[in-house]
Amino acid sequence: MCRLSFLIVAIVLLLSCGPKPEPGIIPPAKGSPKAISAELKTLEESVLSGAQSVSIAISKPGFGKQSLSGNIFYQNDRYYFKAEATLGKDVAKVMIKDGRTTAYSPIDNAYYRERSNEHKDQWGISIEEILSLIMGKYGFEKGEISYVGMVEGFYFYKVVTEDYIKKLTVRPETINITGIRYEPRKRFGDKDVVDVSFADFREYLDGYRPERVVISIREDNITIEIKINSEKLNQQLPDEIFTLELPDDAQEVSPYWFWEIEF
Repeated sequence: MCRLSFLIVAIVLLLSCGPKPEPGIIPPAKGSPKAISAELKTLEESVLSGAQSVSIAISKPGFGKQSLSGNIFYQNDRYYFKAEATLGKDVAKVMIKDGRTTAYSPIDNAYYRERSNEHKDQWGISIEEILSLIMGKYGFEKGEISYVGMVEGFYFYKVVTEDYIKKLTVRPETINITGIRYEPRKRFGDKDVVDVSFADFREYLDGYRPERVVISIREDNITIEIKINSEKLNQQLPDEIFTLELPDDAQEVSPYWFWEIEF
């Protein structure tokens, strides 16, 4: 059976491991910390819809690597994600809308339903948050933002949402996020942090968007690398995309079973 089974941005004393300019040639920031956070919020809000083709590699030292490919669709706070294994068989179909997640495995004819922001222990964050990271919804649009400080030409921000405290590293001269550290809030219990880094940037409006996202789950020593092969933004998507029909004989399972990573 093949289930859908989905470095480290170390912010220690406000030092970033994200991509840096070469010493001595750091261009000036394009604005003050307040202006840059406003730009990031505007860039995030500008993504009204998106259609992406992605490749996903999940690895753990000593256990090898699993590979998937998939498509992600976003519009009006709704996500639809379809993943395939290397042989082209559908591994999972995931729908997120109206605050709920519905996921279905055609291989196992099994499904589950839950709140869309439910924390996945083995993944370290919710499935909705992972899709938001890939689509470029980092939290500036809806979170409570505060500026922390500047180190080596990088701005550091804290974004507080209902579920997470996010510590973001921002390169102000190009207005792009190079890393995020996730600290789950109390309702998830005592959880380890998750680090995310971004690379292979391309220009988008007045800033940049990454084509590679790497999620490091420290507690389980798992790395999830997502390569965005192609994307189209802000094109109207038909509502029919955001539907997920379940067979009458599908078996309901727990979210933990569905998202468990097997090596």
